[in-house]
Amino acid sequence: KCGLLHRDISVNNILVIPNDGDDSLRRPVKGLLIDYDHAISVDQDSTGNGTRSGTLPYMSIHNLEGAPGKRSVLDDWESLLYLICWLGTFGINSEDRDNINKKKTAEIEKWRHGTMKSIAHCKRNQMDNIVNFTRLILAGFQEKYKLLKLLATNIYMALFQHDGCEGAYLDTEDIAAPYSYALAVADMLNEPQGGQSSSKQPKPDPLAVRKEYEKEIVDEFLKAIRAATEAAEDYCMLRPTAQGSGTAPNQ
Repeated sequence: KCGLLHRDISVNNILVIPNDGDDSLRRPVKGLLIDYDHAISVDQDSTGNGTRSGTLPYMSIHNLEGAPGKRSVLDDWESLLYLICWLGTFGINSEDRDNINKKKTAEIEKWRHGTMKSIAHCKRNQMDNIVNFTRLILAGFQEKYKLLKLLATNIYMALFQHDGCEGAYLDTEDIAAPYSYALAVADMLNEPQGGQSSSKQPKPDPLAVRKEYEKEIVDEFLKAIRAATEAAEDYCMLRPTAQGSGTAPNQ
């Protein structure tokens, strides 16, 4: 709405604003996005030329790769998805961070270790399909963050599974997909008789193609945000007050 690309959405750039008044527990807290040092107008030429901005775990795949082409609002929303996944896994407060199951954080930990290229390749594999995303990322969410998990799923579906630009995988040899065996079998089935490899053309980068569907994807994203806001409001209405009334579901 403000016509800006933030370009550094991260856990350190969002403040949580508590509510005032006697009914404060009945209303969701508000978030405030800060630090606009890297922000530019959505109309400004931000064509990728090797210059990257952002905080490593939350950077979009194309941002990590320094891919050619203009950065868009989809890069910011992709960063928001990674932020939600990070909070769902590591927790929002110190108490939750003390209860982390390290066995479930191994995949998302890859977002802050290694080179930008290796992190981008890792995210391409994790985001390629709903099975990978569920098994590698959503499985690491703490049990209490059910609303965050639902929000992450809906944003993921909007960004990475929109009709016409599904997935994130590239047909290149240097990306090791978790289901590479299945891909190898598929390639074998497509080979002509005699064992010679088919000369199929590599599919285009779905992250580049999705820019053609930006308006539709943004609409789906906003629907996911509205649904999450309504769910949070419903949760707050059922949350126990200071007097102990009401029954609260899991988050």
